[in-house]
Amino acid sequence: MKRAAFLALAVTIVIFAVIGCAREPLHATWTNKDYEHSYWTWRFTYKPDGSSEGWSTGRPLAQPANDEGRYRIEKKWSDSEGNAWYRIAGKGCIAPYSDLKATKDYGLVKIHASGKVLEGEWSSVDFPTGFGALGNKHFTFYRE
Repeated sequence: MKRAAFLALAVTIVIFAVIGCAREPLHATWTNKDYEHSYWTWRFTYKPDGSSEGWSTGRPLAQPANDEGRYRIEKKWSDSEGNAWYRIAGKGCIAPYSDLKATKDYGLVKIHASGKVLEGEWSSVDFPTGFGALGNKHFTFYRE
């Protein structure tokens, strides 16, 4: 009886964890065609398992992603307008991913309340404290 109750509780926790991950606003594919011929990755995906993949300049979707990374959400909060904010620590490199060749970055990401726009800044030094700081890379992407 106790074992059955424990098993039912464990299954319930796993189901809610999976549903919660699926609803995380960050976990999606994001695109900005304006970056397709710049130094930016023009399409990328944040996955629930902490991995990411991206398509850089000139890389067609028919081919596998050529950038891979790992990320960790350090902090998450919502503001009074319903936007979701994240502090993200990440490492990325040209595929296939390798800790030895990955570079470390720190991000401040805002997903607008609509859930359709991701805006943020990355720094290779420390977490950005806001948008517009000198030396940070500002970006805007749209949910596919």
